[in-house]
Amino acid sequence: MLCRLRRDEYTVGWICALPVELAAAQEMLDEEHDDLDRDENDENLYSLGSIGGHNVVIVCLPAGRIGNNPAAAVATQMRATFKGIRFGLMVGIGGGVPSAEVDVRLGDVVVSQPDRISGGVVQYDLGKATPSGFDRTGSLNSPPRILLGAVAKVRANELRGVNRFSEYFSQLSRMPKFQRDNVGPDVLFEAAYDHEGGQTCRLCKRERGVDRQRRESEEVVVHYGTIASGNQVMRDGRTRDRVSRELGGVLCFEMEAAGLMNSFPCLVIRGICDYADSHKNKTWQAFAAAAAAAYAKEVLLVIPTAEIEKSRIADEIIKEKDNSILNRLPYAENAPFNSYARQHEPTCLPDTRVDVLREIHEWADGQDERCIFWLNGLAGTGKSTIAHTVARTYSEHSRLGASFFFSRGGGDISHAGKFFTTVAVQLARNVPTLSRHICEAITEHSNIASQSLRDQWHQLVLRPLSKLDGSSSQSLYVLVVDALDECDDENNIQIILQLLAEARSLEKVQLRVFMTSRPEIPIRCGFRHIPDTEHQDFVLHSISPSIVNRDIRIFLEYDLRLIGQERSLGPGWPGEDTIRRLVQLASGLFIWAATTCRFIREGRRFAVKRLDTILNVSGSDVIAPEKQLNQIYITVLKHSVSAEYTDEEKEESYCMLKQILGSIAVFFSPLSAYSLSKLLSVSKEDINQTLEDLHSVLDISKDQTRPLRLHHPSFRDFLLNSDRCNDPNFWVDEKQVHQALADSCIRLMSTSLKQDICSLNTPCVLITDIESSRVERSLPPEVQYACLYWIQHLQKSSAQLGDNDQVHQFLQKHLLHWFEALGWMRKVSEGIHAITSLESITTAYNCPRVVEFVHDAKRFVLYNRPAIEQAPLQTYCSALVFAPQMSIVRKQFKDCIPQWIRRLPKVENNWNALLQTLEGHSSYVNAVAFSPDGKLLASASDDSTVKLWDAGSGTVLQTLEGHSGSVYAVAFSPDSKLLVSASGDRTVKLWDAGSGVVLRTLKGHSDSVSTVAFSLDGKLLVSASGDRTVKLWDASSGAVLQTLEGHSDYIRAVAFSPDSKLLASASDDSIIKLWDAGSGVVLQTLEGHSSSISAVVFSLDGKLLVSACGDSTVKLWDASSGAVLQTLEGHSNYVSAVAFSPNGKLLASASDDSTVRLWDADSGAVLQTLESHPNYVNDVAFSPDSKLLASACSDSTVKLWDAGSGVVLQTLEGHPGSINTVAFSPDSKMLASASNDRTVKLWDAGSGAVLQTLGGHSDYISVVAFSPDGKLLVSASGDRTVKLWDASLGAVLQTLKGHSDSVSAVAFSLDSKLLASASYDSTVKLWDAGSGAVLQTLEGHSGYVSGVAFSPDGKLLASASHDSTVKLWDAGSGAVLQTLEGSDYVSAVAFSPNGKLLASASYDGTVKLWDAGTGTVLQMLEGHSGDISAVAFSPDGKLLVSASGDSTIKLWDASSGAILQTLEGHSSYVNAVAFSPDGKLLASASGDSTIKLWDAGSGTVLQTLERHLSSISVIAFSPDGKLLASASHRTVKLWDAGSGAVLQMLEGHSGYVGVVAFSPDGKLLASGSDGGTVKLWDAGSGAVLQTLEAYFTVIAFSPDSKLLASASYDNTVKLWDTSSGVVLQTLEDHSGSVYTVWGHSGFVDAVAFSPNGKLLASASDDSTVKLRDVGSGAVLQTLKGHSSSIHTVAFSPDGKLLAGAGDSIVRLWDAGSGVVLQTLEGHSSSISAMAFSPDGKLLASASYDSNVKLWDASSGAVLQTLEVDAIIQTLSFSNDGTFLQTNRGSLYTTFRSDSAAVSQPNLPRSVFIKEQWVSRGMENTLWLPSEHRPSHVAVHGSIIGFGYPSGRVTFMEFAF
Repeated sequence: MLCRLRRDEYTVGWICALPVELAAAQEMLDEEHDDLDRDENDENLYSLGSIGGHNVVIVCLPAGRIGNNPAAAVATQMRATFKGIRFGLMVGIGGGVPSAEVDVRLGDVVVSQPDRISGGVVQYDLGKATPSGFDRTGSLNSPPRILLGAVAKVRANELRGVNRFSEYFSQLSRMPKFQRDNVGPDVLFEAAYDHEGGQTCRLCKRERGVDRQRRESEEVVVHYGTIASGNQVMRDGRTRDRVSRELGGVLCFEMEAAGLMNSFPCLVIRGICDYADSHKNKTWQAFAAAAAAAYAKEVLLVIPTAEIEKSRIADEIIKEKDNSILNRLPYAENAPFNSYARQHEPTCLPDTRVDVLREIHEWADGQDERCIFWLNGLAGTGKSTIAHTVARTYSEHSRLGASFFFSRGGGDISHAGKFFTTVAVQLARNVPTLSRHICEAITEHSNIASQSLRDQWHQLVLRPLSKLDGSSSQSLYVLVVDALDECDDENNIQIILQLLAEARSLEKVQLRVFMTSRPEIPIRCGFRHIPDTEHQDFVLHSISPSIVNRDIRIFLEYDLRLIGQERSLGPGWPGEDTIRRLVQLASGLFIWAATTCRFIREGRRFAVKRLDTILNVSGSDVIAPEKQLNQIYITVLKHSVSAEYTDEEKEESYCMLKQILGSIAVFFSPLSAYSLSKLLSVSKEDINQTLEDLHSVLDISKDQTRPLRLHHPSFRDFLLNSDRCNDPNFWVDEKQVHQALADSCIRLMSTSLKQDICSLNTPCVLITDIESSRVERSLPPEVQYACLYWIQHLQKSSAQLGDNDQVHQFLQKHLLHWFEALGWMRKVSEGIHAITSLESITTAYNCPRVVEFVHDAKRFVLYNRPAIEQAPLQTYCSALVFAPQMSIVRKQFKDCIPQWIRRLPKVENNWNALLQTLEGHSSYVNAVAFSPDGKLLASASDDSTVKLWDAGSGTVLQTLEGHSGSVYAVAFSPDSKLLVSASGDRTVKLWDAGSGVVLRTLKGHSDSVSTVAFSLDGKLLVSASGDRTVKLWDASSGAVLQTLEGHSDYIRAVAFSPDSKLLASASDDSIIKLWDAGSGVVLQTLEGHSSSISAVVFSLDGKLLVSACGDSTVKLWDASSGAVLQTLEGHSNYVSAVAFSPNGKLLASASDDSTVRLWDADSGAVLQTLESHPNYVNDVAFSPDSKLLASACSDSTVKLWDAGSGVVLQTLEGHPGSINTVAFSPDSKMLASASNDRTVKLWDAGSGAVLQTLGGHSDYISVVAFSPDGKLLVSASGDRTVKLWDASLGAVLQTLKGHSDSVSAVAFSLDSKLLASASYDSTVKLWDAGSGAVLQTLEGHSGYVSGVAFSPDGKLLASASHDSTVKLWDAGSGAVLQTLEGSDYVSAVAFSPNGKLLASASYDGTVKLWDAGTGTVLQMLEGHSGDISAVAFSPDGKLLVSASGDSTIKLWDASSGAILQTLEGHSSYVNAVAFSPDGKLLASASGDSTIKLWDAGSGTVLQTLERHLSSISVIAFSPDGKLLASASHRTVKLWDAGSGAVLQMLEGHSGYVGVVAFSPDGKLLASGSDGGTVKLWDAGSGAVLQTLEAYFTVIAFSPDSKLLASASYDNTVKLWDTSSGVVLQTLEDHSGSVYTVWGHSGFVDAVAFSPNGKLLASASDDSTVKLRDVGSGAVLQTLKGHSSSIHTVAFSPDGKLLAGAGDSIVRLWDAGSGVVLQTLEGHSSSISAMAFSPDGKLLASASYDSNVKLWDASSGAVLQTLEVDAIIQTLSFSNDGTFLQTNRGSLYTTFRSDSAAVSQPNLPRSVFIKEQWVSRGMENTLWLPSEHRPSHVAVHGSIIGFGYPSGRVTFMEFAF
């Protein structure tokens, strides 16, 4: 008789996939057991028995159902049925992966074993396709320790020869099916050779087989390593090998293990039955299954039964792991129907609500296809009670998926923020088979909680449900959603409805959604978008009154009977008549009946009296339901205040009651009595006593930590409405309560918040790494409430704000503490919206300091949102460090900047126009669009997605996936409800902008769709395509209305006119066509552009059309006539997009020159140039209020700019041409410079930062000047015009025309009313500075007029001319008063401040001082050796300064004429000089393109206003770290790394400088340019030592610095003598274009000398490395093996080994013989750098996969993989081999050359620069905002040099 055990006595689970595997498993049993009674919820069929004393359950997957999901379902059911199981074995067959490293053969066994990378099993097909390839996601658990220990013991026994595997295997040899003789040959074919057809390989060519060494015996070999698991059979040899390489080498492919590892702790054992290629057959399956089963038995038999009994139960392990994952999701504790807070809420009494409950159950349990049941009814009609009843019923039958009960003012249950995450957690816990899929989704999408509702629904609910196979008996679940109308966001309500309706798409399981709400407009609107066939409605208040009254009667009878029993009131109490009267008073409202019963019960011994009170108060008249409710509430409140109190006590009670009840009523989230006490500063005793008699209207728990809640929202409505609550003792003034709560919140935050409130003591802790319990301890509920809602309370209180009030003082002390707290609470976005609201409040009051502070705080948090959200303590680090110098927040909290930052980077002076950088796309962002209501921003990307952002906070709301190609354009419908996208997949998609659901996919184009637009009425949709057509669609039906043809090339842009009558299209054919949108007829063809047209836009009034073109211009056209009105020039590259601001005042253009320009739409003047993008700008869009501008960039970011505030810009460019003049503003704060580059630059005189670049002149600018009042700036140009600018905004006010030749000089009168201009036309013009009218034209000079100046009193005007004279004019009449004659051209004149002296400068090198009254020469100042270009008096008249062509500036004593100082420093002609108004500074401008600021007293240079003029290509430290070299277009700069000062500007290259390198001794610097030269510089003096004629790709010094090798684009390598510059060798041999066998046939990408300097290795695009003799130039070896370009080479220290890499593989060659010694595989992307350790035992490689790998150079084994999150370009070992030095800092490894491992905590930590962080070691310390992430970086010790695309270089230094 078979043994029969209990289920809980079985401890081992054994899972098979195929019958042959099951048969083998059953044969391994020592004893078989009797079957047990079947569990009705378990569809598995089990085989029971024992092996070595272990009770084993064996189960096989259902026939035909193999794969990860069925395996997971079977394992989950097994765990649920056999609760004593400790672990499992997945035993069966698999496909082997033969390789050079592991000789896997058919019949062998593979066992899963963890390594550093995986847990032993990898799901290779889990992930997503990205532009860079397939990105695998998720991780799988390792086998349990007890099984890993058993495997180790089996391996040890095998080594000792005492294993019993053969013995167990022989148990099956008696069965022919499992015998070795029946399996046939073991043939491995080449990976690339496909099966020829048929069931066997009879037709396959044996010569395509792989030759393998014959094994000495036929014994089964067991291999240990990684098993790859997927949902499809691997049957291709090439794919097999590729995937294996990507995963670091796997041994086996199979289909079930990945489904088990996270849902069943197990070991995977596979017998190899094929090679996972196309040559599959079944002949080896039985043998392989037997081998695996025999090994499984051996593993079990080495485990003592006692050890298994001690181990943890599998179900506990899995639930613990699942819970740890589920706990990552935000969860609303009070949402479920059975939460602690809801335990007292009633369900329907028996025999009540019979009809409605029957209808609900029939819908849920039947075959009704409608997935939603909507129960709607008025307030108080009993909806929630029915919802509780439904939830309870289906919970008891294990069919409740989840429940969520909304409650207004209920905190987490008052909004949708935690709706889907809470539902997902409940589903995972209520449906065991679903838990694995939800946990996988959480692991794969780690930030899912911050993603949109749509993403949460799809990833956490819909997709996991769709993965259930439906084979279970339970395939229907109910989701209960109560009071959806109490969700606080109408948009979210409609989104939830639309998303829940998608449950209809589930095929294998059903999700029924039962929902209740009031019939309010948002709900009704939401259901209008859902077809009637998908939801069933039930209107509760339409039920017959008799049925409702019957149910209320039953309720009253039941509840009052219980009260009577509690109070011993007799069996007949209260009597039939009383019940009938109460039913009548209830007026159909269950809430009235419930409140009445609670009120009576609370009366205890006065219950009868309270019943009488209700009956007496209500009277005999029948009144409206609401009035009945008012009466019961008034009655309850009056009874809470004792009639025996004195008047004073009553008044105190009323005040306390109103304070507490008012707070509870208006709370945005409920608080417990304890938290309420803390917030209001009211004692707990007072709280408790006040609420003691209010249980009938409040849910008051005995647990003081549970939230206080209103029983029903109608009580809130009653309290706050003076018409309903007509007793002034109880009516709550809502505004007063909000004011009191705002004050309480500020007080509580002021006493609670502090820096590092969670006591973490490290700035790098990520929000994802801290336990929520720690945050909750540090920020208790009342503090979190205050942080979230203090501004909302302030806003609703209508309080008046003022400078230095409590709000201002709180912000000044605790602003950063508040931001930090919001970060830990994951509520930064809410904080941004709050501070935006506060800004709107402050502007209404006269509090300028508060306004300034709040505005600055808003800019601060907007810019730093990513940092604060990720690591809240970066609020005090990154956020402050990178804030502008003049930021109020930065200055207020400067003491919080960490002391470990020794040197701060140079930052902007003020906030620029950039508000935020939105990161999230993984590829280029092609387009952006604001919704018409301004709330949303859409972005389209090459990553095939569209993202919807909150335009206020920058938070990602949704990611819309569905396109299969790049998305090129997006547009909103006029009502903001629809979004349309155009894609390279040739389709247009229409999306619901609220829910993100795809409404339609429009097909018809035969090429990429480049752009889309809605007509202004929203009825039409237009799209343009590369197929050269424009299509007009009906936006509602999706039907094509017209196809417009006529363009001859790709159409880039389309736009409707505002009245929708015209349609404009722009094409690569350089033509714009205007079409009649109704008929499709071409009305006009606009020609004028010389290149591809990228964009067209109509102005708001439809009169103008603007176009953007690849010819770098923007054109404005008359939309009716087609005439070109203006051509806007200024961009230096392709203009990709244009947009009008909605107010019609601005025009924005985006360009491939990385800038956005803002133009005055009327005048065409450039107002601002927005520079911060590091790459092409693809699109721009204005917000509807014209205040924001969004730009999309190729760096995958979107930037938000302040378009209308006049914020000072930061233009990080210097003048590329000679600077002709400079001028200080009257307040000394600004400096203006004018240049031959046609621009004027405004600089911050304090910091040297460029504030604005003013473009608009079409020729060089000769002079600039500020008006004395500082409001105007004037510029004069060779284009014959004078421009007047607004000095603060940079806007052009007037363009003065009249001169017939270049304008050479300008000057304002002292009152700023007059402007004088001098010209090459020999005239001077006087202008009215206000109107721009010409007042006089002064003629008389016979040569061009070079200078003009007004006397201080404005009566005289002096002019200097090349006719060698100075003329003095009467400024009023224009009459010549005097003509002062000199000996040469007069270039400039200046009056002294008192008007008595006149100075003139001449080409003869002299300055003359004249008496302005008499015209007498007083002095002649001599000393300059060149012509003098400018003179100026100091403000006190004591000094005179002159600037000369001899490159010097001289300071003279104005009274004696003595030379005081000669200022030297410029390297070219000095064109202009100017004193600051206070006389302390002197500015000079030079033809060397620099401006210098000098101390006027000492003559010291304070600043040189210069920087690289284009993107920095490379930076490098000198060997001793004291110097930094940076290279850019034509220039190299040498910087002092200690001070950050520029030491040398090395000029001479004629092209882009792409490489710099210091010699090993640090004395030489080599720089290479694409202009065809390599220059050798003296690193100390900056002198050019040699100019080597060579086009280069790379350069390298020999170890002794004597030789320089350069590799060239002509595929040659040259060897140079560094001292003489002589070419020693040209390593080439060619005739014409034909190369000999030893010459490279592709570009040379890298060169390296051997350590002894005798060999030179060169690597090339031709996939080879060549070894040459340095002396003779002879090729010694050509090393082959790589299949693509080789970018880096390195010699071992002894010169015997050479490493080369370019693709993801490193090859090691013997440098002597050229033999490949090792092929190192493991990187997933190209190798960027390599280095050997000093002893040659280790090799380090860095890759574009952001990893550094450490290899054993002899064995090729990977010793360590460092995930550095950065691209390493240079790599070397330290001299002692203890660390790696890289261009981004030092990396300490855990391995040494002696193979000794070092524990991680003992490693030193130094500065390292990751992609987004400055780290200490690998520990993040300082977040780098997007705009501060360098394009190039160099690190030496603790000093970092950053190089940026703008040409800027800056330094930081750290104390570690």
